[in-house]
Amino acid sequence: MRLVAPGVVAGRFVGTVLMSYGDTLTLGSSNSAPIVLLRPRITSLELSRGKSHTDGAVRGAQWGTAVGLAFGAVTVGFVRDCYQCTADNPARSKGAWVGLNTLAGAGYGALIGAFIGRERWEQIDPSGHAAVGIHPGGASLALRHEF
Repeated sequence: MRLVAPGVVAGRFVGTVLMSYGDTLTLGSSNSAPIVLLRPRITSLELSRGKSHTDGAVRGAQWGTAVGLAFGAVTVGFVRDCYQCTADNPARSKGAWVGLNTLAGAGYGALIGAFIGRERWEQIDPSGHAAVGIHPGGASLALRHEF
């Protein structure tokens, strides 16, 4: 879960629900001590829905396109037209150089992004009630939007 609770946590807190009782949540994180907070203090609440490799590939392609375009634009000055072009040494244009680097960046970025993945977050109404259930398969968090 990822949340914003001004006056309780600095910035955005990412953690796990350890306990839920009434309007009180106890949250834990690998890099902080458990915190206890009242639900009304939460102004933004998101639940993790796991990693998506497709979303990672899309984000990687976006970054890779930008990096490849920048690299191509910066290095285009090193591209020289050939005067004796052959099948083994074809002519290269500066536009083709930038385009090739842009496409290569998009491809490499998509591959890296797909491998790493991207976390998916679902926005939840913080005024809803949360219930934590423990069962043989592990713990779960259910949200009820009723009062």
